[in-house]
Amino acid sequence: MFLKDVSFFLLILHVTLNQVFSYRLSRIGKQQDIQHASNQRPKAGLHLSDPDVPIASPPRPISLDLLVAVDTSSYRYHGDDTEHYIMEMLNVAASLWQSTSLNAVVRLRVAKIHIVKENLVDLELTDHANLSLRRFCQWQRSYFMAKDGGKAQYDAALLITRIDIQIGGNYDATGIAYNNGVCDSQYQCALCEDKSPMVLSHTIAHEIGHLLGMRHDGDHNPCLDRVNIMSGYATTGHQTFIWSQCSQQELAEFLRSERSSCLHDSITTSWSPGVAMDTVAMPGRIYDADYQCQMIYGAPAKACKRQNRQQICGMLKCQRDSSGTECVTDGRPALQGTSCGSIKWCSRGWCVQRAAQKQHPEVSVEDATAVPNGQANKQTDRLHCSECSTFPYMDTPAPTIESDQIPVEL
Repeated sequence: MFLKDVSFFLLILHVTLNQVFSYRLSRIGKQQDIQHASNQRPKAGLHLSDPDVPIASPPRPISLDLLVAVDTSSYRYHGDDTEHYIMEMLNVAASLWQSTSLNAVVRLRVAKIHIVKENLVDLELTDHANLSLRRFCQWQRSYFMAKDGGKAQYDAALLITRIDIQIGGNYDATGIAYNNGVCDSQYQCALCEDKSPMVLSHTIAHEIGHLLGMRHDGDHNPCLDRVNIMSGYATTGHQTFIWSQCSQQELAEFLRSERSSCLHDSITTSWSPGVAMDTVAMPGRIYDADYQCQMIYGAPAKACKRQNRQQICGMLKCQRDSSGTECVTDGRPALQGTSCGSIKWCSRGWCVQRAAQKQHPEVSVEDATAVPNGQANKQTDRLHCSECSTFPYMDTPAPTIESDQIPVEL
């Protein structure tokens, strides 16, 4: 079934995350406000030269203003570095949205970062992704909008958590969002798991894609799964940083619809200025390969000594202990800016000379492989999930949908 313009589909994401270019995320005007309270890759199956694929002019540029809430589990892990770490991951996500493969100008801006340092009675989170998303969406409306006269000061709300979320017992899920949720205060929310820098940054970009009307590649569209950013499965390699043509077209359709009306208006806000950003262009210089492995596998883990250093940019392997006898991987590339050799670092899935980083070409949509005979991947009429053998059990009702609308999972 296909989405109607008014549909809001619940999307659950098992995502393999990677990082991005050195585009800097900005805060809104004076809204540099930090509030402290006590598995997939790009896919693109269409060719630009395909006569059946119309090439439309890019939609008008937009800015997406974000409320970013960080829960206690993530704060307790990162401590005093929480704000800086979150901003770095947001910069990575923002860089993905600056990719030329998108054929659109989407600028992410931070309206507010709200760090929850103590558990809140009215924001009780569990490992049930669907339930936690619903609670967060209700909380952000009552906590922020009620204080601002019922008017949203942002277009979308993200919740960052270290809780290992699950759907029907499947703990591969790393994010959940409402499809087409932007501009509606009841559905403008996404939950992103802070499993590792690559996971978090790419989950943020992926879930924002759902909020802006994107579906999974291969889900009622002819693009290949397991390739690009909107894949419903974990993927590896440089195409992790690329959007498929299906994503490009779905975004353009959404931005030309009335559902995106709030994105074309300037938000006037009373939120006061706060702590200035302190970020670097290549976060892998701070959060090195060892740190990335430790976030996934625990303190003893380090980057695999047996792996060719230049290969970590396509897929980072980790050793669980100092012996190095066993190397494991979640399939994700190393973070943008991670050292991969002498005077070399990772850039968009490649290991390049640092001086040549900006000159390294970005892979275009044309490099992706089309689905045989142009046929879309078949999906279930109700739900689909990645890396699981059974359909996830939705422990809470999905958002109200029309009879021909279907909730889909990542």
